[in-house]
Amino acid sequence: FLLDKIGITYEEKLNDKEKAAETYRRILDIIPDHLPTIRTLARLYARLNRWEDLIKMCEIEAELIKDQIQIVSLLHKIGETYEEHLKNIDEAVRYYKKALMISPNYLPVLKSLGNIYLYQERYEELIDMYKREIEVTRNQPHNISLYHKIAQIYEDKLNMPERAISVYEEVLLLDNYNLPALNALKNIYLKLKTYDRYIDILLREVELVTDVMQKAYIYYQVGDIYINRLRNFNKGIEFLKKSLAI
Repeated sequence: FLLDKIGITYEEKLNDKEKAAETYRRILDIIPDHLPTIRTLARLYARLNRWEDLIKMCEIEAELIKDQIQIVSLLHKIGETYEEHLKNIDEAVRYYKKALMISPNYLPVLKSLGNIYLYQERYEELIDMYKREIEVTRNQPHNISLYHKIAQIYEDKLNMPERAISVYEEVLLLDNYNLPALNALKNIYLKLKTYDRYIDILLREVELVTDVMQKAYIYYQVGDIYINRLRNFNKGIEFLKKSLAI
């Protein structure tokens, strides 16, 4: 097209992006479904900070193409534009959810929605995003980090310690000696006065520590709990002796 060449001249030779966009817009007036022009306009509108016009181009492209992943990517881009540039969180969430209706496990959208839910303190929905992200991600350290976040939400925000315990146990299935999970479980069991389970965690910690003084102190703690909390003097004395023997 002659108009295409004019548009290129405005953009690349004269550095007049507004005139270039106006020229490409005239092409769309003639051929409304011309994808190369739609994509060029989207790029120009982004550089010109014309966010509503960028959204319009993305919507037109999403209606024209058949590739589901490309459509999801465009819906995510629209959501990001609403969120980051137009500060319209409701519209951003609407488009992110439209993307997930097509591809429920599309990771970039799960992360974007998760960030919004975290900011809005919508904790149940945030947990759902984290769980779906875990299903998609094959990276074990990353998934363990997400499990920790879920457990902390249950414990600190939703006051659901039993749910938190269940999630920390999931962590320990992936990593038997995950120290942050063990410490978190220990704190929860102590708060709940579930002393037998608290002792179980202490004895798992013994296997992790190499310092003899730390081992001795853990055995002392176990003995003290048996004597003063569980009133099991025989067990208590057994572990106090272990503490002294180290």
